[in-house]
Amino acid sequence: RLKIIDFDTSVRVRDEDPEIDGRVGSMDYMAPEIGPEDEEGHFYSPIKADRYSCGRVFEDFAKVVRGENARRAMMEFAGRLKAVNPNERPRLKDWIEESFGIKEAELERGKEGEDVQRGAFPTVELKTVKPAMPRLSFGKI
Repeated sequence: RLKIIDFDTSVRVRDEDPEIDGRVGSMDYMAPEIGPEDEEGHFYSPIKADRYSCGRVFEDFAKVVRGENARRAMMEFAGRLKAVNPNERPRLKDWIEESFGIKEAELERGKEGEDVQRGAFPTVELKTVKPAMPRLSFGKI
């Protein structure tokens, strides 16, 4: 299981509706609605902006994944996460349901320790590559 997160730069919101302004993160991974570095006052949903950033990460993973089907699936999902309109970016649980047929209730049961349709998620093998360090840019929130 891979987890990538930096809670020092995080914002806590109840759902995807609240909007914030400010710039935090790596330029190449920021959603377009955050706006240019020299402009202020761009309000956006941090959840929807994070979906865009996840799309960029999926693109990076797709470059090193083995198997054309896995690469194609990752790139398709990355493209959906990077939709220009933030409202068109899918929630992960919606993507899991439509791609693998696993309903939200089944995912919840899985959290409680029960099996969740073994083999429903594809196994992906990554090539070993030297990771590039992202450029970080910090701003106020």
